[in-house]
Amino acid sequence: MNIKDALESINSFSELLPIIQQASAKLSCWSGRYVEINGYEGALAIDQLAEKVDALFDPKAPFDKSENQCRREVIPLIIQIYKESDKLYEDSGFVTKVVLFVRENLSAN
Repeated sequence: MNIKDALESINSFSELLPIIQQASAKLSCWSGRYVEINGYEGALAIDQLAEKVDALFDPKAPFDKSENQCRREVIPLIIQIYKESDKLYEDSGFVTKVVLFVRENLSAN
């Protein structure tokens, strides 16, 4: 299954947690900062994963202890993925850093 399709079908932190646990940060001049998920085809921008976390957070939702626990586990994993990406960036070559800088800071969004 394609990871983008899988991400669209997720409706809870308990569904998202196993996916994030399998995520590994990657870096490319052309693709930017992204993740690959074991067991899924394709790749996903790290920001798309973080946006899904944000979309799932609903302060008006009824309290569910297990869902809340999954949310508490997901957030540090997202932070860790960004840290892994930062480390990959630090270790990358000059050209990769320049291209990523332009993509992240100067491109029109």
